Amino acid sequence: MARRLVNTTIKNQKDTFDFELWDMESSSVDLDYVVEFDANGFEIDWRGDGKDTPLVSSTLQWTMFLDETQRSAIMPVVFSDTEFRMCVRIKRAGNVFWCGVVHAEETSEEIGDGIITVSLQASDGLGMLSNIDWKKSNGDRYSGHTKAVDALWSALSKLPHSSLIASAGGAVLVEHNLNRPITQNASEVFLHGPISGVYRGVMDYMKLEPNTFYYSNLEEEKVVGGTEFGSVDKFNPDDFTNSKLVVKDIMASLGASICFADGKWQVWDKTVQFATAFDYQYSSFEWYVTQDNELDNEAGLVGTSSPTIYDRGALSYANVSSYNSRPRYDFLRGAALKAQHSVRGVTQKHTRAGSDLLYANGIGYHDNQARPDWEAGESLTQPLIELRRKDRSNGADTDSSPNNDYIGFFTAGTSTTYDGLLNTRGRERTINDIQIPNGNSEGSFRIHIAGNCEYTKREVNRTGPDISSYGTLGIYKQRVEIYDGTDYYRLSRPVRTIRYDSQGGNADVTISGSNGMTYSPKFWSLEYEWIKDDDARYDDAWLDIPMGANNNIVEEGSSSKFMQTDYPSISSASGIYTPPLTKLDGTSDNTLITDDTRAVYLWRHDYIYDMPSNSGTIEQITIKNPVLEEWQGTNGPNLTNASNGSTLDIGTSYLDPTYRTESYDNAGDGYGNKPNGISYFKLSGVEVMWGDGTQEFDQNTVAYPTTTKGREILNLNGTRLGASFVTKGGATHGRYTSSDFITPNVQQSELKFARAYDQTFKKESLSELVTANFLEMRGKVRQTVTATTIVGHDSDADSNNQIILPYNKLVTDTLDTTTKMIIPYSVSYSLTESKQRLEGWFRSVSAEANIGSTTEANDDSTRGPLPFRGNLEKPSGTDLSDFVQGEATSNTGSGVGGGGKFGDLFPMFIRRL
Repeated sequence: MARRLVNTTIKNQKDTFDFELWDMESSSVDLDYVVEFDANGFEIDWRGDGKDTPLVSSTLQWTMFLDETQRSAIMPVVFSDTEFRMCVRIKRAGNVFWCGVVHAEETSEEIGDGIITVSLQASDGLGMLSNIDWKKSNGDRYSGHTKAVDALWSALSKLPHSSLIASAGGAVLVEHNLNRPITQNASEVFLHGPISGVYRGVMDYMKLEPNTFYYSNLEEEKVVGGTEFGSVDKFNPDDFTNSKLVVKDIMASLGASICFADGKWQVWDKTVQFATAFDYQYSSFEWYVTQDNELDNEAGLVGTSSPTIYDRGALSYANVSSYNSRPRYDFLRGAALKAQHSVRGVTQKHTRAGSDLLYANGIGYHDNQARPDWEAGESLTQPLIELRRKDRSNGADTDSSPNNDYIGFFTAGTSTTYDGLLNTRGRERTINDIQIPNGNSEGSFRIHIAGNCEYTKREVNRTGPDISSYGTLGIYKQRVEIYDGTDYYRLSRPVRTIRYDSQGGNADVTISGSNGMTYSPKFWSLEYEWIKDDDARYDDAWLDIPMGANNNIVEEGSSSKFMQTDYPSISSASGIYTPPLTKLDGTSDNTLITDDTRAVYLWRHDYIYDMPSNSGTIEQITIKNPVLEEWQGTNGPNLTNASNGSTLDIGTSYLDPTYRTESYDNAGDGYGNKPNGISYFKLSGVEVMWGDGTQEFDQNTVAYPTTTKGREILNLNGTRLGASFVTKGGATHGRYTSSDFITPNVQQSELKFARAYDQTFKKESLSELVTANFLEMRGKVRQTVTATTIVGHDSDADSNNQIILPYNKLVTDTLDTTTKMIIPYSVSYSLTESKQRLEGWFRSVSAEANIGSTTEANDDSTRGPLPFRGNLEKPSGTDLSDFVQGEATSNTGSGVGGGGKFGDLFPMFIRRL
């Protein structure tokens, strides 16, 4: 829906353009007014500088003369209450050359005798992206791993004039020779394809996580926006995501620039433009738009194109047969040559480049890697597991099947399909590419798991009598497994049951008021073991979490220590606590009485564990096999003593649980059809952290020339995005992943990067390559030039396709005794005599020799990772060779959420229904 108001052909000696003005909110018949322009016609100005310029924005200025009829149709649209309602399109030889939006605040009118002189200005829209919210048209946030090109186009396509760029099937976006992601799967070789007949660009292969932009803070946005030491000058609501920063971020991270020219958004690398020889061919890839203004992911064209424009006098350098196919460039009043100083180094900041956080998922958290291995869908408002009892009335079910992927129901079930298995089986997360020292070298990690559990005093059977559930205890169990490249170890921290004492006596406690129910005291082991895979107890190693019978992990809910006199050694350690729905009977230390108010528990496990003392360096952590288990009061897992009083190791239980979900699909270890006393269970979230887990850090990458020539450090635009071959800390939201032409459907996060024009030049992080590349331009003293060119008026010279654009380079012999190249960073084009003002580097036509460089990556000292605190106590006694036994240290003191990023998000992590 748009109405063309003006359609005027305008030309100079060498070129012809169609100038169009559009009302983007009208569907009336086109007016196609022919208007007059002043002697200058129009001028387009692309502005960059000798630094990195992620956004090379452009403006259009022109003056035209209108009669009253034309003015009455055109100017009300300019000054409409709807901002940016009028757009402009310029065609060259029938093809779109430039598009933009008209700015009313830059418009002026001079009203004369019947003729109105109107001066207007338009922009390509890059600036106005800062006021466009980066969300879908329905207001939803983008989610899931997203191609960099789709993230880019999702911002650019929201500009008012985007529909004028091309109709369905037309090209709208082009990339030229960007830095190549290279993978081990593809033997560190990059190809565009074809893959099943489809070619892919660099920005097709590389994917990012949209939450990078949604959950960054103000300080990060200042780094990306270039106002790190200034202020943000615009107000936007808290949930607003600045589209301009999204585009700028992607460009800065790739070491690229973007502009609108020749009818498309052009993305290119200044290093390639600068460092290559005069005859270097771009390897370009372009994307086409669909009817719905989306990018067609199944259609793209890769090919070569020359960025070089030749002055006729420099044709000896061009492989051309016709003298007349190139124009002559004259320089008005010569040119101004200056020197640009060399720099001592080039640096770029990557915010949140690393973190102690290795994995996070659950309410208030978003996963730092592809999510489906644990759970599909968005978890910011959903727990990982949620199971509730179905309401029953007169023995009949009142609810039907689960209504979404997160909520399961305790039902009658069958002998083969246990309650809630849809939501508890088959979940696993493996954290790879880490290097955590063993326990002897103070290697440690932190595990934070939290949730809710609610109990009911009775289970109402459909046909039978009520069964009391006093003394019932629910346990959440989780496998925690590590690998050192040779051996596997599992964490064992069990709930133990005292069914018999060391003399073989009965240890049960009667629960008064429960109609005869008894309770076998249970306690949570304060000590833990790493059990090696060749140990017979390996399959019995679990991290158990009692939900309601230990105040070390109870955040809300009541439980009291008891039996301190009977078992003083246990009391001084982890302690024995009253189970749910009970309390101490009066002042007695070893008797229980029912208390129906003690039914709701919010629990939190938050402990730091030493790694095995004698293992190798830990390369992998796996959390898997979540299990919900319920034990009737008398029964229990991991007996401390046999009926004869002999001591037992883990793995021997007294009878069976009343309910247990299978540990994985078809494991065969599930039990029961429904729990007796648990009416509601929720796993709110899981975190795994390196060391104490409190820190995340920015990373500054610096490239230094091997021969220092300058004094200043050049700071490139910061970014929230990046990637590396070696993961330091946890993978963050801003970590790119990439596939390759060998395995196009497999995303990898361990990436190296190579120069587009020299794939033998590789770096192990994207920031290292970006900074090393820019050092090629600024590592030496460079000459710059400011000049104005016009195309020579030779009657036999054809200037078609000879407009110099920001990603081109001009070969000329006019300004020096030898032929040179101008690599522009700012360009203007005026219709008058095809005049162009150039600012750029002035250098020889041969390829630049690489400047030897070294790169360093330094963590920001203000937010850098802290060293391990070293406060874990080691128990006395012999340290067995196949596991380390130690006392788990609560990171928070009684399991209360602590500082840093973790503490900041705490209120969102636990939710009470």
